[in-house]
Amino acid sequence: MAHLHIPTPGSGQRIIPLFLGHANLFIIKIKVLRRSVEPAVERVHRIALVVGTVLNLINQGPRWFHGDGLLLGYCLLNYMVPYCVAAYGAVRTGLQNLRATERQKQVEWPY
Repeated sequence: MAHLHIPTPGSGQRIIPLFLGHANLFIIKIKVLRRSVEPAVERVHRIALVVGTVLNLINQGPRWFHGDGLLLGYCLLNYMVPYCVAAYGAVRTGLQNLRATERQKQVEWPY
């Protein structure tokens, strides 16, 4: 295993092991996934705002139009559910794109 030597004040050095192999590969995959999902974050927020507003109008519209107050818990749920679904879809798509890219790199062309 490789080690990273960081000199510290005083005598001796502190040794920090570098994890090679699967751990670094996992970190690289997370960074690539983040880059592929970041452009979708704004779209996820817009989807949650539009769908959450429509759900609030459907679920609490009559209550609001009759002058009763909105129920905060339902209001939050009406925005959180579309946000979670859209975010899950964005991450899932990013993972599929990442896997497809990895498969393309593994294919060796005969020429």
